Amino acid sequence: LAFLFSFVPGIVFGVLYSVATAKRYFTDEDGAAASEYRYEALRESLIDRLAMGTGPYSLLLGMNVIGHCTCFGGCAVGFAVHALVWKLPRTVGEPTVEDPKTGERRPRPGHKQGGDAEEAEPAQSVGL
Repeated sequence: LAFLFSFVPGIVFGVLYSVATAKRYFTDEDGAAASEYRYEALRESLIDRLAMGTGPYSLLLGMNVIGHCTCFGGCAVGFAVHALVWKLPRTVGEPTVEDPKTGERRPRPGHKQGGDAEEAEPAQSVGL
């Protein structure tokens, strides 16, 4: 959920900015190249609500700052849901580990077969 709650708003902000700043290029009556924003009303609405500062990049800055804050907030909400609301059961690791020198399987220190992870003894450090 943390990924989804931050990814989707990021896509929405990106598409919204792209649509708002899309230009239409044409030739005017004098034969000179000209352009205009395709969705001027949307662009003006976003500038009124989200622009930070003045200048040609004020909308870009506002969209980036507010978009990043929104994505960060969505990620935090996703982490909170996983940590507080949607608790998954604890997993118990494999009962054996592979010896790095011989490749043989050996019992994992502190692991109890069929036991709960909280009841397991603390793992001992194993020297190699």
